[in-house]
Amino acid sequence: MLSSIVFYLVWTLPFVTGKLFGICPKEEIACLSKVTIGQIDYINERIREDLLSLVNTNFFKYFKIDMNKKCEFFDNKKESLCFSRSCTLNVVEDWGSLPEFWQPEVLGGFEKSSTEDVDTHSDECAFLDELCFREQNLYEVNDINYCDINDIMDNKNSVLIDLTQNPERFTGYGGNQSLQIWSSIYKENCFECNETEGCIAKEIFFKLISGFHSSITTHVCNYHLNTVSGNWEPNIFLFISSFLIFPDRIRNVYFNYALVSKAIMKIAPYMEHIEFCEDMDPSGDVKLKIEKIVSQLENDDIFNEEIVFQNKLTSELKTDFRNRFKNVTKIIDCIQCEKCKLWAKVQTTGYATSLKLLFELDQLSDSEKQNLVNKLTKYELIALFNTFNRLSSAIEAINKFGLMYEEEKTKSRRLLYGQELLGDISGSWKFLENFCFSLFS
Repeated sequence: MLSSIVFYLVWTLPFVTGKLFGICPKEEIACLSKVTIGQIDYINERIREDLLSLVNTNFFKYFKIDMNKKCEFFDNKKESLCFSRSCTLNVVEDWGSLPEFWQPEVLGGFEKSSTEDVDTHSDECAFLDELCFREQNLYEVNDINYCDINDIMDNKNSVLIDLTQNPERFTGYGGNQSLQIWSSIYKENCFECNETEGCIAKEIFFKLISGFHSSITTHVCNYHLNTVSGNWEPNIFLFISSFLIFPDRIRNVYFNYALVSKAIMKIAPYMEHIEFCEDMDPSGDVKLKIEKIVSQLENDDIFNEEIVFQNKLTSELKTDFRNRFKNVTKIIDCIQCEKCKLWAKVQTTGYATSLKLLFELDQLSDSEKQNLVNKLTKYELIALFNTFNRLSSAIEAINKFGLMYEEEKTKSRRLLYGQELLGDISGSWKFLENFCFSLFS
């Protein structure tokens, strides 16, 4: 029986799958005009280095989050906390390590508290809200937000996190805790599908959440702890078990990449008046870095096309969509793993910002568009570009896993043909063993 399974997997499957798990580079991404998988791969290779450089600048690498925000959807206290060291965040506590222009005495605008240390830290985080011009911290009274941005801006319990010191990777968090979170998120997709618009909203919402979920899974696979060596390294077998028979999960990562790209393109003409404190930032040239990324996106007309679904949703359906996605951002507060919660909050805020730009911007006059962009909070901008970077990193990893998968298949076919060198036989059999186990476990 096992030999039959191995024969099918090693011989039949490679001829059916195409590039990776049945995904063709020329395949168009559903719901997003004529963007193809291959075009996004090509564009991502061109902008990857610039995007990575951007999110490592002082403006984009810090984020605020309340780690003790109450879960509003279920009693998560019944679930055990994640006690793994991989779950724990490194919070900014050494203010002397920050660049000079981030120091409270330079920015001014607040006084240190003489109360408990935790209150002191919360007050110190307020200096972020004094960064650059006050106008940039304002938000709309009329709620067109897809997340509760006030919860980030006005929350005195938030702590400051350096994203570069807390990478998204495997933490060991999972089981029933993780299942309950994702189940609650997917259950928000309960649009009535009795009309075309409702079906479109349902499909988009699912693709968005699935792409978000799959991007996280890809990073868990790519930065997985090898318990033998103690190193963080790609786990091809975890990737296979997560995606081989679910290729739409990979397609949805590309869907999200295209969606966030289009949101960035939407605000590009209005970025001139946004301040990034470049005159005080030694890593500087933030706006130039953004312009370089945008200019490379502009070279491909695919990102200038209107989104197919954009004008097919009624105002009532958009309101429903907005409220449901807000619930998703609040479900994140129920996560018991600190690092998981951080990156989930960053990315849901980034997607919320993208949805606001895609759904709301075109309904406004030119002056109103400029006003909306001017009033984007810095945390929306930080989340938007860091989410784009997460998707860019995921696509880079997906292509790397594709090469690893092809190499291992080649070794396994040689083994069955009797062409494998003795030194590589054990490795090839190990691949077959793990390959089958990952599929049927």
